[in-house]
Amino acid sequence: KKARVELLVDHDAIAPGQRVELALAIELEDDWHVYWRNRGEGGLEPHFEWDMPEGFAIGQLHWPSPRRHVDAADTHTFILEHEAILLTDVTAPAALEAGQEVTIGLEADLMLCKNVCIREIHKVAAVLPVVASADEAQPANGSDFTFARNRLPQPQGEARHLDALSAVASVDRIVPGESFEVGVVLDISENYYINSNRPTIEDFIATDVFHHSTRGLMIGRPRFPPPVMRDSPIGELSLFTGRTVIVLPVEADRVLDATELTIRGEVTYQACDEETGMCLRPTSAEWAVTLPVAEAGEEAQPANTEIFQEAEAYPVDDEPDTEPLDTATTLQRIQIWFASWGVVGYVVLALLGGFILNLTPCVLPIVSIKVLSFVQQAGEHRLRILTLGLAFAAGIVVSFIALGLLIVGLGQQWGGLFQTPQVVIGLVAVVTAFALSLFGVFSVNPPRAVGELGQKVRTEGHHNAFATGLLATVLGTACTAPFLSAVVAIAAQQPPSVGLFIFAMAGTGMALPYVLLAANPAWLKVVPRPGPWMTTFEHLMGFLLLAITIMLLDSLEYQIGGRGLLWTLVFLLFVAAAAWLYGRVGYDAPRARKLRTYVIVALLLVVGWLFSFRWMQTIPQLMEAQHQQRVGVVPSDPRDLTWEAGRVPWVPYTREQAEQLVQEGYTVFINYTARWCTNCKVNESAVIDTEPVRAVMAELGVVPMKADYTSFDQAISEDLERFGRAGVPMYLIYPANQWDDPLLLDEMLTRDGFIRSLRRAGPSSPTMPRLEQEDEESQEVAGNG
Repeated sequence: KKARVELLVDHDAIAPGQRVELALAIELEDDWHVYWRNRGEGGLEPHFEWDMPEGFAIGQLHWPSPRRHVDAADTHTFILEHEAILLTDVTAPAALEAGQEVTIGLEADLMLCKNVCIREIHKVAAVLPVVASADEAQPANGSDFTFARNRLPQPQGEARHLDALSAVASVDRIVPGESFEVGVVLDISENYYINSNRPTIEDFIATDVFHHSTRGLMIGRPRFPPPVMRDSPIGELSLFTGRTVIVLPVEADRVLDATELTIRGEVTYQACDEETGMCLRPTSAEWAVTLPVAEAGEEAQPANTEIFQEAEAYPVDDEPDTEPLDTATTLQRIQIWFASWGVVGYVVLALLGGFILNLTPCVLPIVSIKVLSFVQQAGEHRLRILTLGLAFAAGIVVSFIALGLLIVGLGQQWGGLFQTPQVVIGLVAVVTAFALSLFGVFSVNPPRAVGELGQKVRTEGHHNAFATGLLATVLGTACTAPFLSAVVAIAAQQPPSVGLFIFAMAGTGMALPYVLLAANPAWLKVVPRPGPWMTTFEHLMGFLLLAITIMLLDSLEYQIGGRGLLWTLVFLLFVAAAAWLYGRVGYDAPRARKLRTYVIVALLLVVGWLFSFRWMQTIPQLMEAQHQQRVGVVPSDPRDLTWEAGRVPWVPYTREQAEQLVQEGYTVFINYTARWCTNCKVNESAVIDTEPVRAVMAELGVVPMKADYTSFDQAISEDLERFGRAGVPMYLIYPANQWDDPLLLDEMLTRDGFIRSLRRAGPSSPTMPRLEQEDEESQEVAGNG
């Protein structure tokens, strides 16, 4: 879980009629957040369900002030980070009997977000003995309550470093269906100033205004006055002084079922001393304004005109802080929206991700072969077609559950199987054999009972359909589809039963089209009738499978080197010979001959493996030799990069070097990839390593780093987990000097979207010489939060 939740009490016991204070402490992992009492424009507010003993009365919940979070889509949400402590109180009934224990329970339903959102349910409780009088109850958890109280907003009349804090409206009453404005007025003390809403000094706390949810009213983003710009020893400051009015636009619903409405909120700010320049601890304060609701026929009259006339000249900041939304960002927003539904949303994402996996380059060849088998079966009994489709679907679902056991139970990652050379070699052998079968070297003969029923020798059997479903999923792990990576990451964070259910739903999503097609063979009427074209199509699919073999061999070359690749080809020669020998046995051959042939086939495979990877050289020896060769390569110095035509000058990724470059002022793009990842190769050839993208990266001085995950790498694995990804591809752009705030792109890139993301991140501005292209002291202020 990404959050740890505790329920604390400020006393170690409770007496009849006594009021004690409760603290709900939510401790979050780094970079994760929950939403405030008003979530803003996205996310989901926490929901708390109290389980109180009979007669106990719970008080109002008090929240710490939030922070504004703006994502790549310019969605503004109000969030709590790190450690958030909410306070309330509970009063015991006067008739409570001493000597017993009472349990105060709470169920907290939290949405936690980083780059993906997950939903966690936490059940906590506090057990208190009942004593005769309040004097016997001793204080407890004092430091936690002191910390929490210091983070609560001050009452409106007690705002620190302000002569006054008030809220006013531009009208004297609310008319249903009409708009008006609310002004939050800060009269800043004479000897102080506060940072503006956009401080120019890093780590200075911005002034911001947040509103509570008010039923019947839609409240928009705040508008701020133009800041005062002032020179200082540490650089130019952006600040507010004197009377400062922040304006909130409000729109009323057409129907309001109240006679008056109170609009509440909080203002957060950091005050600094005019004389010393020292900035004090950030603070916050409450504000509120109450307005009557107009009766039918009543009109609103202007109010506080002097304040709002001045506010009319405020700059309107309707432009988002980022470039226009691209496809990847849209996909991320859809994922977050579905994730807000909890387990139901996870299931929908899993079904979608599994379905889309059928369209990836890894699975398409198997899909084509399966559709061909449906064409071949078109003249058979509908029940047999349906059962064969179900067998294929069962293979998919079973393999997804097996992957779920590996990922949820053993902590493996999507595509992790391809990091083991033995597994890759096995897959290469299976795919090669599958391709040979399509060329007619051999066929999988059905059981004799099937033949007795008059089925053709080439008719697909249920065991073959099931195995094909298994193979389709295993090959699919070399790709990732939109939604699927987020689903796998979410499933890995759930209880095992929920995680496995989500994996099963992803398998169901992938298998569903084939079940529907098997249940409705009439849909195949749009496909040409069986004929000679099918043999040609089979052969084309065989070549496509051989292309997948080449892709897998490419990753092997990285893992075990050229010599290891040579011995893999030798092993494949044994596999081909075994397939040929298997195909020499006719369907009606005597059982003894079949048995002899099968034994020889098995021996050929075993001897081929031992000869290639045990007697000549072992796989661990090949991996070690290749590792030593890679270690001996001196990585390029990113400060000496030359952008030549036709290639991206990749720098091998290390986290330490990437962070150093970003802190030095470079914009860094990190491509998390693997040789076995087909999606990665498609993105790289069609988007990343293209002339328009290379030109933009060279223009901006971007340092391109490649994080190769072909073999397991602990640092890359931690990065993937940190950003909620189950495997590669993953793409990050770190703007200069912003190591803690990268742009996360989606798995499927578009050229225009990628270029917009690069420009959104901005150019490098290093403190040392710029990168070569093809054509050519800060002072810390005490207490700044």
